[in-house]
Amino acid sequence: MYKKYCLLIFLLSIFSCTKKGDDTGKTPVAEYKGQFLYKEDLESVVPQGISGSDSLDYVNSYIKNWVEEALLYEKARNNIEKNDEINNLVEQYRRSLIVYQYQQQLLTNKVKTSVSDDEVMAYYKEHFAQLILEESLIKGLFLKLPVEAPKINQVREWYCNPTPKNLKLLEKYTLQNAVDYDYFVDKWVVFDDVKDRIPYEIKNNDSFIQNNDKLEVKDSSFIYFLYIDDYLLKGQKSPYEYALASIRETLLNQRKMDFMKEFMKKLYEKEADNVIITK
Repeated sequence: MYKKYCLLIFLLSIFSCTKKGDDTGKTPVAEYKGQFLYKEDLESVVPQGISGSDSLDYVNSYIKNWVEEALLYEKARNNIEKNDEINNLVEQYRRSLIVYQYQQQLLTNKVKTSVSDDEVMAYYKEHFAQLILEESLIKGLFLKLPVEAPKINQVREWYCNPTPKNLKLLEKYTLQNAVDYDYFVDKWVVFDDVKDRIPYEIKNNDSFIQNNDKLEVKDSSFIYFLYIDDYLLKGQKSPYEYALASIRETLLNQRKMDFMKEFMKKLYEKEADNVIITK
């Protein structure tokens, strides 16, 4: 409320020396050669939660920037000779926006977005040879602890031997002590994404993954634990569960493309008599 009150006082001080309104029904705050900045526009851009004094500074700065942009636009408009070219570009952009919005409306209303598991599996089987991993994957767990965390030796035992019992103990422990804990024994994750969380240089991903199932690294503040339960190397065939999301997206995009292709075919056939092509 205080912010709004201060802003209102500030705006009123401006309105006292400007027009009270124009044919838009809005109240101008600033004007330059037919370009207007309105009170309603200002109220919509002031950030929520900003203090009263800061709101005044923000509004002042916004108005100043608006005026400078209006001045520069007017100067540029009077010194650019290729206005027809600019108008053509603006019209092309406008047409593109309208077409894009209409296409999105059509696709939203006409194309089924759900892709069944049977469709995904059929695609996976048909294209299995082409579904090659572009990055190495791992299954396992990652743990980040403060150096002063208790029972570090027990943590080493649990994470090195992730039996159901040890995992339950580890999960309970991490709730109270871990800075970061990520369990992914049951899903594939990109090795680079995990590696980036550890302050340790790994020059060759595949060599490291093949020769190490555990990693412990310590810096001045934290201890990092990585356990690798399983892996797939870059260049190998993608597992179904990892490829599933991208396959769904591929099938949905293909469905949209097929719909638009058929839509355009029917539209052209319907309007063919109204199309005149001169060569």
